[in-house]
Amino acid sequence: YHQLNAYLQEHQVSPRKLIADARVTFIGTTDHPLDTLEWHKRLAEDSTIDTVVAPTFRPDEAFIEHRNFNLFMKRLEEVTGVAVRDFASFVEALGQRVSYFAQHGCRASDISFTAISYEEATLEELDEIL
Repeated sequence: YHQLNAYLQEHQVSPRKLIADARVTFIGTTDHPLDTLEWHKRLAEDSTIDTVVAPTFRPDEAFIEHRNFNLFMKRLEEVTGVAVRDFASFVEALGQRVSYFAQHGCRASDISFTAISYEEATLEELDEIL
């Protein structure tokens, strides 16, 4: 531990130096759909870093089975200004967040599924579920 810390100090090793020395051209981060992406904005404006750092959209809490779903829905309304009262407004609010992420370089989504299940439903049924 002490030897490693001494080496890091002596050679002025930093995350940015490691990234530059390894010639990393792209880093994708995992980000919550309601994140401000403030650090992505700062990195994009920083001319001293050549690596592209882009967010990925991680909407796990947007799935009704998630334990934080109700809190997520409340915060989604606050962040987007969309009153989520039915499935269409839910899609509208999530769509706003997808667009926001895309404006900040996001081109991928990272979703944790243990299984994928599908059942057809009408919009009315989806409204009732939501």
